[in-house]
Amino acid sequence: MQRTGLKAALEKGMVKLSAVSTGAVYSGKALRMQLTNNTRDALQITVEPALIFRPSDTSYQDLVLPGTEMIALAPGGSGELTVQTFCGKANASAPSAKLDYAFKKQGDSVMIKVLRYISKHQLFDNLGQHAVWVLTDNHSLEGLMDPARPKVSSDLLALMVQLTGRRVPLYFKQFRLNTAAGQPVFDNKLLKIISKLEWKLDSPKALTMGIYNERGDLVQHIFKEKELTPGLFKMQVEFEAENAPAGKYFLRLKDGETVMKELMVEVD
Repeated sequence: MQRTGLKAALEKGMVKLSAVSTGAVYSGKALRMQLTNNTRDALQITVEPALIFRPSDTSYQDLVLPGTEMIALAPGGSGELTVQTFCGKANASAPSAKLDYAFKKQGDSVMIKVLRYISKHQLFDNLGQHAVWVLTDNHSLEGLMDPARPKVSSDLLALMVQLTGRRVPLYFKQFRLNTAAGQPVFDNKLLKIISKLEWKLDSPKALTMGIYNERGDLVQHIFKEKELTPGLFKMQVEFEAENAPAGKYFLRLKDGETVMKELMVEVD
């Protein structure tokens, strides 16, 4: 049995490929491939990371494969493989079922490393999707945060900072993604701004924290006159920004009317 990657098998004419969308969500198993062995040998084919497939109708999104799936083909035989995917064109539409796709190319070394990491840690969700968009659509690292999984998010962010050379964002943004077939996936609809605040107290204090607009009006309460003992404090704060008008907002930690700590965030 010959062992080869799918990309190499296609380039050498060892296999014939036809591929269609399944209608599944783009960060699921959204691509079904039919493979036919053109050789007289049995083949074991592995799907490499960061293979990119383009639809026949380019108003729909590209599909990016994390890889690792495997299929064995008898000499002259055929087989079917449904593979894990991500959206590779954020502003394009999500595909319905049976849209034709063709192999386009393999991503660069950075994309390969990121997709291997995603596969290893099973990040087949919005967190993994935002990491892919950093590479395919030049999205900001601000999307790399899941408030329910701060450690997982932090580890993925560290990898992306290392591989891309970008700076760690001061805060993060959570967006609504559209999974409906025929609709653009990423519409830039902001849901939350997530930030981290650290401070140190040398003596007990009753502190207040909130989100304020540019006029100084309180728009979201975090806590009020909370009694805190001396020590080092770290807190993850979520600003419910879905209905907030565009502009600058300020996360403020206050001792009475004195601002002890402040972070500016912006709603576009």
